Amino acid sequence: MEPGELERQQLGTALDVEISSMMEPSAVSAKPTTTPATLPLRYWQAQKLAETLHLAFEQDKERGDISAMRSRFYILARYYARTLAILRHALSENREILVKAALHNLISLHQPIHHMHDISPTSVPIVLNLDKNMRKRIIEDLMVEVLQEASVSLDLSTLTERVNELHLLANAREKVVYEHLENLIATGHVQKETERYFRTHRAYSAINLDRASLQALLGQRLYGEFERNGFHGIVDITNRKAAF
Repeated sequence: MEPGELERQQLGTALDVEISSMMEPSAVSAKPTTTPATLPLRYWQAQKLAETLHLAFEQDKERGDISAMRSRFYILARYYARTLAILRHALSENREILVKAALHNLISLHQPIHHMHDISPTSVPIVLNLDKNMRKRIIEDLMVEVLQEASVSLDLSTLTERVNELHLLANAREKVVYEHLENLIATGHVQKETERYFRTHRAYSAINLDRASLQALLGQRLYGEFERNGFHGIVDITNRKAAF
């Protein structure tokens, strides 16, 4: 589910005054602002903003103001995406202090945006730390799963409804599902017959979310180093802490 035009305008206004230059993921602006030698480096912290928007979201929910709820959510979601980019940059540059600051912010942002989805799953989507291509793959994975489990062929409306019931995506539009159906038909994994769709017998390999999440977190170059050392996913790091 994408923000509407009004939400994009509100979001653009909010982003004009958001993260200080110390937390930008570019080679220039990611460098901390000059500070007196006697003072420690300080980076922007997300906790206060996250708590404020989280509280406002809950108040909006009590009033039944879905538009305001979505606006709060998308602001936090954009901060989350930017902070993830900052973390990737800090990891690639071996900037330990910035890595710690970005991780702290990710945790501060992660909790409220996922709670927002938990209490209002039909109003706001779940946030996944995956890039655009990975998210597309997840949609197709869900579609294949639904068609695989269906005892009969499904029309577009029913397929879209069942994909949304899995809760990994919120309010996926029929247009989006149709576009992915075209991809799956082209690859031979789905077949169309009189405006209904069914799964073919061709083998399908679903995305590995554990690996994809680590790759999204680290970025392609750094992930390649992890992979070469046997750490293909987050589970590998968890199970081999000593080696890591």
